[in-house]
Amino acid sequence: MNHPCLSPWKGAVAGGLIAFLWGAVSWTVLPFHGWALGPNLPPPSGGALARMMLTALVLQGFGGFWWTWILGKIPGLTLTDAAKYGAMFGLCLGALGALPDSVWWGASWANGLLETLDSVVAWGVASPVIARWCQASVCALPKK
Repeated sequence: MNHPCLSPWKGAVAGGLIAFLWGAVSWTVLPFHGWALGPNLPPPSGGALARMMLTALVLQGFGGFWWTWILGKIPGLTLTDAAKYGAMFGLCLGALGALPDSVWWGASWANGLLETLDSVVAWGVASPVIARWCQASVCALPKK
């Protein structure tokens, strides 16, 4: 079995953009987060929004970098496998990142579950894209 040779830098861009764009669609187009947060939804913040969005994009890119490195270690990776692994990665991100807010900070369970679903969708979609289009140009160390 061959290991896919993936570029974490390309994965940071592709995965980061896909995860960021899904989050933007989920929060701005779909009504579910507004319903889940209800009266706890923060007021519009004007100029701070751009800084928050840039920070979110950078964080998603950071995740894309490391996730691409992990995907590149899976022998015989198919696009279907990448989607399944990506969905599992998203489930782990939500379970370990969003749901504890409900336990420790009293955040809405509905919002934690939506954040988890967002991660499952975002990385389930991003992973086959990474596996397909983020091939590294140089795969191995030169032979002596």
